[in-house]
Amino acid sequence: MPCRAAAAVVLLLALLASGCGDDADGQATPVYDQEGAPFRFAFPTGFTTQAEDTGPEIKGRAPVHKVAVGRDERNVVVVAAYRLKKPVEEFEPSDFAAVLDRAAATLALARKVRVARRGTGTLGDLPSTVYQLTPTAGGLEQRLIYAFRGTTQFFVRCQWDAAGKDALVAGCEEVQRSFRPA
Repeated sequence: MPCRAAAAVVLLLALLASGCGDDADGQATPVYDQEGAPFRFAFPTGFTTQAEDTGPEIKGRAPVHKVAVGRDERNVVVVAAYRLKKPVEEFEPSDFAAVLDRAAATLALARKVRVARRGTGTLGDLPSTVYQLTPTAGGLEQRLIYAFRGTTQFFVRCQWDAAGKDALVAGCEEVQRSFRPA
């Protein structure tokens, strides 16, 4: 094998091993894939791990794992996983939807806003429930995404201000699209 071809194979293997791909600008796409984390996802180049910490999104229950990525503490995507007391399949669907609506409304109230609308979507290949919140007095917009598998709740909260809107909405969508449970 010529040296140039061998170097290309080595470079390709290094990219695959790092868990990175290329974004539209040809730069490596960062991937959150921490050992022991119950999920992995890609996020845009230019996003970094943030110290943003709003506490648990489920009252009285700490997350199993939580991370925030973004541009700064106002423009951030928070991804977390929580354990449920029983598998989601054992809940009555109508009761579960009502509990989920209350959880989103409670979280919105704690952030001094309200739920503007509820919809459906996906988190990776998992069906999800998506809540758009009203903007805060300081102009922050937020989206909540809930998805479930067995006894695990996956939660994503995307928030952005006017200056970060384009980057964070695209980043939120990239996290949603690339999300994979571990």
